[in-house]
Amino acid sequence: MAIKLNRKQLLLIFIVILSAIFCLWKLGVAPIEEWDEATNARVVYELAESNSIADLTLDGENFFEKPMLWYMLSATSIEFFGFSLTTLRLISAFSGFFLIFLIFNIANKKFGFYPAVVSVLTLLGSGQLFLTQNHIFATHHMRSADLDILHILFLMLSFYFLWQKDSKKNRILAGILSGLSVMTKGPFGFLPIIIYFGFKLLKKRKLSTKEFLDIILPCLIIILPWHLYMFISYGNTFLVEYFGYHLIKRTIVPIEGHGDSILFLPKLLFDPRLFFSGLLFLLGLWGIRNKTDNFFYFSIFWGSILILFFLLIIPTKLSWYALYLHPFSTILIAFIWSSSKKKLRTLIVGITILTATILIPVNLYKIAKAKPNRLGDFINSETMLVYEEELNNYEWFLVTRYDLEVKEINKVSENSTQIIVNKRIFENNLETFKDLQIKVSERDYLLLISAPE
Repeated sequence: MAIKLNRKQLLLIFIVILSAIFCLWKLGVAPIEEWDEATNARVVYELAESNSIADLTLDGENFFEKPMLWYMLSATSIEFFGFSLTTLRLISAFSGFFLIFLIFNIANKKFGFYPAVVSVLTLLGSGQLFLTQNHIFATHHMRSADLDILHILFLMLSFYFLWQKDSKKNRILAGILSGLSVMTKGPFGFLPIIIYFGFKLLKKRKLSTKEFLDIILPCLIIILPWHLYMFISYGNTFLVEYFGYHLIKRTIVPIEGHGDSILFLPKLLFDPRLFFSGLLFLLGLWGIRNKTDNFFYFSIFWGSILILFFLLIIPTKLSWYALYLHPFSTILIAFIWSSSKKKLRTLIVGITILTATILIPVNLYKIAKAKPNRLGDFINSETMLVYEEELNNYEWFLVTRYDLEVKEINKVSENSTQIIVNKRIFENNLETFKDLQIKVSERDYLLLISAPE
């Protein structure tokens, strides 16, 4: 007996398959990015080799830049599936896939099936979510080994439960998920709690002790153990590095040269290679400005405003800070679709479909044409994962970057590999290569870098 599928079911299957392709297809092919994939790869590798789940290290030194959750999950991934670019990127890819369908579920419940489909199409048309950009420093996305997408998934899940019935159960779940977001990439994970408290105080004029504790206590139970452990273990060194430099300093001065003008935000919002439609996003914000007595619309409106304000005032300008805007933007576009008058809706639908028809194939083409590093390519990351089919069992090795042109890779013995590099480049960097034996973590692999005769 043949299974008959209606139009909605066929469309749902199509967007599931398309989303899976965007998130997972050729996931391990694109070369590792110097910032910040290469650093994350080394931290994950060393964590997997250690006997700890809480102490992060980079090249054997304490690593205090970020919390431990993403690194722990990624280390678990490579324990099960082996060490490769694919497994390093799996957490982000699956987080991205689930985030897409979380947004679909939210839009479907609030606005209907077809606006929800539009929300997915706008996500797939947003190049910043899937591709490293060449025209701007934008390397964090759903297909990279970075922390952002898991962080945003937990943040949006926290909002999701707060958007349900205001019950003890949902507040507890929201608190837990907000804590997990903080444990992935820091204090922006508190955003759902801040918005919830703001709504209670500004709109309801009341926040009960019970409501406060229902959401705060689960959050603190998640975040305090690791932070207390790190403070007890490392004291002021942890506080200075983790809070002082990586959280506070970047909000005061541009760190690591990442400064830009006040036009940085408009450049992100109105670049179709990055953001689906900054214009529709702003129109959506304007459309819900008088609906903020409802907590759902209050969250979308003030969440977006706070993120925009943060992007405007913080002196450290990094494009991936705008990743927070994408879920709100796609929900707002679904809102416009469902609430506009017929003529305006027709115009918006036409613009959206035309834009998606152009951007989605372009993004898919860019994913398809990604090429791996091969012999003769330059290793252009500070730490590079070099993968060559010539090695038995598809082994991976960490190699320190000095812009060497790799000519040949030979397996010398069970524990060592010879990497033959461009002789001219090598001879120009003899001082750099005094020590040709590189110890990699606790396995004591020796990578012997030698020049051809």
